[in-house]
Amino acid sequence: MATCMPKKLAALEALDLISGPRMSYYGTPEENLEDVAETWNPYVKRALKLQGYLTGTDVAILMIFLKGVRLVRGYHRDSVVDLIGYAELIEALNEKWALEELKDGK
Repeated sequence: MATCMPKKLAALEALDLISGPRMSYYGTPEENLEDVAETWNPYVKRALKLQGYLTGTDVAILMIFLKGVRLVRGYHRDSVVDLIGYAELIEALNEKWALEELKDGK
């Protein structure tokens, strides 16, 4: 149980973010989410056809696509850092040695 009091409700904080800086960075929620959906649909369709389901690797790839869609609107370092993190997760999910190094913090 958390002992410190939050400054404001999470819902209000989220609303401030999506209606403020994030909207100016990524476009309106409708534009941004439609762009993401248009990017994800062909991948998901193909993955389901080939595999019958989505894997953790597929989810990481989809998140890379999401970050790429956001970067189309302009450079944001946090998106690049996230993109690199998802790429590393793909390696960790598929290479036992990489997962062990990730767990060990190396």
